[in-house]
Amino acid sequence: MCLRTTNLTEAKTVFKMCHNCETFYCSRDCRRAHWDRHRRVCAAIRAQTMSKQIIMKIKEDENLLLEFSRTARQGFLTHGRGLLKVFFPSPESADDFLAKENGTASEALYIKWQDLLPREMGHLVYREIIDLCKAYNPESRLVLYIVICVFNEMPLSGAAKWERQIIPRCAKLKLSPLLGGRSPQRKPSPKITRELDELETLILISLPNSLPHMAAERAREVNFLNILRHLRARGASLRRDYPEVYNRLCAYSEKNVPFSPTTIYPKDTGTGNTFMCLIMPDATPEQLLKIPRDCGKVKTINISLDRAE
Repeated sequence: MCLRTTNLTEAKTVFKMCHNCETFYCSRDCRRAHWDRHRRVCAAIRAQTMSKQIIMKIKEDENLLLEFSRTARQGFLTHGRGLLKVFFPSPESADDFLAKENGTASEALYIKWQDLLPREMGHLVYREIIDLCKAYNPESRLVLYIVICVFNEMPLSGAAKWERQIIPRCAKLKLSPLLGGRSPQRKPSPKITRELDELETLILISLPNSLPHMAAERAREVNFLNILRHLRARGASLRRDYPEVYNRLCAYSEKNVPFSPTTIYPKDTGTGNTFMCLIMPDATPEQLLKIPRDCGKVKTINISLDRAE
């Protein structure tokens, strides 16, 4: 049978426990007898299984892998070596991602390997991720870091208490063969090819010396308003669809907090098509050199103009 105790240290010493979720049992035999039933509800085991399924979903879904590959490529060009972190605040949110027929990469955040924190994932996982980030070939691979958060009830007397547990998993995936400049390993269906060929790229960037006499605070405000205006013209709302990006832009505009280049994948409500948008209000001269020129599918807009073009 499962047991509770007022002393967690004593419980770990005297009783047996599930290695994944810290459910305590009176004996090893009791734990084994309960295992067939327990493993179906153990949140940690469920999260571990779902993290594998999420990686397989990204790997096997051509459109989803293409979005992750674009985000990883742009992240490497602007930040250097790093990984794509996908955080799920609960097993239910991870389950929702798996249930979506047309998933998106909007949940992915590119992080430089120098910004990773060992206390978040544990030293063993941290060491594994650092080794992957230092060794992978960014021209053909990306590093994926899946994080699912679960909550476990602590075996204490009185009111129930809950402990937050992070279930991490990392993997190295091949970049999408449909990414620009790469030859696909297999021929996609005509429908997928047509959709990918129509993917439009919008670059919202602050070009230097556009308004040399404008105060810095006003210049940031102009950049912020023009970003919102251009996306709103396509039916996209940062506040609604990308609140984390919106809050970072607010901090950039109001408090001069640096805003690193960010890629999002909103949908144009006028055409019904998803497009890639790169937001760069704080572009460096080195980053400006990497920005592609306007072409049929790439449009670059200077957001530093007091009146949007």
